[in-house]
Amino acid sequence: MSSVAVITGASSGIGLATTRALAAAGWTVVATARRPAAAHALRELAAEGPGVQLKSLDVTSDESVQECIGSILAELGNIDLLVNNAGAGHRGTL
Repeated sequence: MSSVAVITGASSGIGLATTRALAAAGWTVVATARRPAAAHALRELAAEGPGVQLKSLDVTSDESVQECIGSILAELGNIDLLVNNAGAGHRGTL
């Protein structure tokens, strides 16, 4: 049984690269994005083999987080690694 990793913000950049690296290393990777349908590179990666699953997750919504994590635990039984990569960009003075 392979280890399970959950990656938030996996649609591009560091999240996509981490998804690719962990899948290549034999992990089962649950790659999450707010809009998986728009994450073309991530969808292509998931189509290449069984090691990557896509799930919708909006980290700003408690309901979305609970639903996503609950479904992962129900399907896979555990989470061995969590990579919180989701972020938000801001322009101007904070």
